[in-house]
Amino acid sequence: MAEQESELYAPVAAWFISANYAVMAEVKSCDVIAVRDGGLTVIELKLKPSLKLIYQLTARARCADFVYAALPFDAVKSTQKRQFLGLLRRLGIGLLWIRESRLGTTIKEALVAKPQPRGGPKDKRLRSAILKEFATRQSDQAVGGQVSIIPLVT
Repeated sequence: MAEQESELYAPVAAWFISANYAVMAEVKSCDVIAVRDGGLTVIELKLKPSLKLIYQLTARARCADFVYAALPFDAVKSTQKRQFLGLLRRLGIGLLWIRESRLGTTIKEALVAKPQPRGGPKDKRLRSAILKEFATRQSDQAVGGQVSIIPLVT
């Protein structure tokens, strides 16, 4: 099982890259962003579900087309999985389960994200800022879910 959020970045990035997304970590306050055909997808990496995660996901939904939570498969107790999935489904937020084994890491899309309605002018400014940083950043040394910040070259 992953001990840090940054350990979840590589498999999540590889999963989105295999779906023809351009992926970058730690853009503005988002753990991971993926862009394809002008559409913005935000992915939050967490080791376990929490109310803070729900707050982050709903905040990201205001400026992104699609929002995903990425968690280790065993992060949610089996008795609570149904309720957690139901909450994310009602919010239109996708869920990626990350499972580690001796054979490697696999990702299962437990919930498909639904298109998010966009908010007001503030949300448009944040979306523009995220996409601008994505387009102008010259290096992607950052790893999603990092606690310490590596200086970003923009």
